[in-house]
Amino acid sequence: MVVGSGSMLTKNAYLYPFAHVGQTQITIGSTLVPVLLASDQIHLTNFSGDKKLCSVYMSIGNVKSTLRNKSTMNAWIRNALLPIAPKRLDKIPTCPAEAQELDALQISHEFLRSILIPLSDARSKQCFQMEFCDENVRSCVPRVSAWLADHMENVMIYGITSNCCPICITPPNEFGELQDTSYDTRTHLRYATAYHNSVIEQLESNGVKNVNIALWHLPHCESNDIVRPNTVYTLLRGILFHMGKWVQEFLE
Repeated sequence: MVVGSGSMLTKNAYLYPFAHVGQTQITIGSTLVPVLLASDQIHLTNFSGDKKLCSVYMSIGNVKSTLRNKSTMNAWIRNALLPIAPKRLDKIPTCPAEAQELDALQISHEFLRSILIPLSDARSKQCFQMEFCDENVRSCVPRVSAWLADHMENVMIYGITSNCCPICITPPNEFGELQDTSYDTRTHLRYATAYHNSVIEQLESNGVKNVNIALWHLPHCESNDIVRPNTVYTLLRGILFHMGKWVQEFLE
């Protein structure tokens, strides 16, 4: 995916679905490397407390999806196993449950931020000299372009409440209904400004928790543009279950 003088997005939009990510902001001749992230929470056991882990995986969009989706190709690399901090501990009477949840979420985002530092520092704005499998050295520019996760993972990643959409500010009571009016997408830059200025009322009105989100520190990355649905929970168990219920009610 080499950026040239022509518009690659219009000509090969189907072949290069991530070509729009920062294409106009890098120099001609550089190779755009769309970084794909994925995470999933693993429930370990109930016998020794609420033990959970969060696996974070990484791949790149330059690999064809037909190859990347094969488990035998090892195109997805696990970067970290994030510990999920305990919350709602009754043994700490001086710390309310809401404060414990925010502290646990903040710890998770501190871990995520340490993982994403190479994509958010000053070097990420420049080209990296990378050696490819064909023994050629190319100037590469990495850009975070997608994060695959289910809804509860999105709640943790974007720091929102469980009844909110990670993309727009649609009211929860209108989910699943076809509305005539459209709602604005979430502007995470505004949320970051409200957090640093301690404007908690603005965050709570949009269903955002008072936490320093790791994705706010990534340049050239708007959080609502990288949301990608989980195939199992969003498409199969979500949309198909909703359609089946609607058809059943319609036939009755």
